[in-house]
Amino acid sequence: MHLAAVLSVEESTQDPFHYYDVNTAGTLNLAESCIKNGVQKLIFSSSSTVYGDPKEGPFLLNSRTEPINPYGRSKLMGECILADCAKASGLDVTALRYFNAAGADPDGEIELRSSNASQLIPKLMSAIANDTPFSIYGTDYDTEDGTCIRDYIHVWDVANAHIAALKSPFQPGTNRFFNIGIGKGRSVREVVNSVQRITGITLRIVERERRRGDASVVIAGDIEEIQSQLGWVAKYREIDDIVSHSWRWHCQKTKSE
Repeated sequence: MHLAAVLSVEESTQDPFHYYDVNTAGTLNLAESCIKNGVQKLIFSSSSTVYGDPKEGPFLLNSRTEPINPYGRSKLMGECILADCAKASGLDVTALRYFNAAGADPDGEIELRSSNASQLIPKLMSAIANDTPFSIYGTDYDTEDGTCIRDYIHVWDVANAHIAALKSPFQPGTNRFFNIGIGKGRSVREVVNSVQRITGITLRIVERERRRGDASVVIAGDIEEIQSQLGWVAKYREIDDIVSHSWRWHCQKTKSE
């Protein structure tokens, strides 16, 4: 399972060389090593950013891949490398195009731990922990409340998608990809409201200009494909579940420190 990557859209626009080095060249090196050492199956953590910014509707598996930032392009190049390797060597490749992975282990045992996390919910938790204002980047998008919309998929469900791919029958030379989302979007303001509702804490909000490379609406389509082929279906479909599990982990971490 290839999960190693750098993953900040904004950072990728500032330092694209680093992203192509780690995400693209790193995938090439790993694929070469897998083939040399007789690995049969490779599961690749890809990203919805390979699609770009949709003109209308959710991203379907046959939607055009037109990334709008170096991060998305580095991931798409990784997919292309693995597709060619599968065809040439017989490697069985599955690329999982995550939408916005979020949340924590429902049992509270593990969560994203990073002092400079770029994801929305960890940043909201950090704002609560440090009693600092939370910045919303872009309030003039063509959405109902003016903020970006994303398809949030629980990390527990993402993990189970990997397990389903791993347990699927070996098919030499296969290259397949799936969207990993729930098919429903939530705006930044909706997530902020969920955090305030779950925690009972009112955040100080600062509205800022859009960030470079951000798409306005990103929602998964064709999610029934992975269900029909691998038997995977998302269990946690409500944003309050994702926020609740993150908050529980945050509270446990705070107590232990």
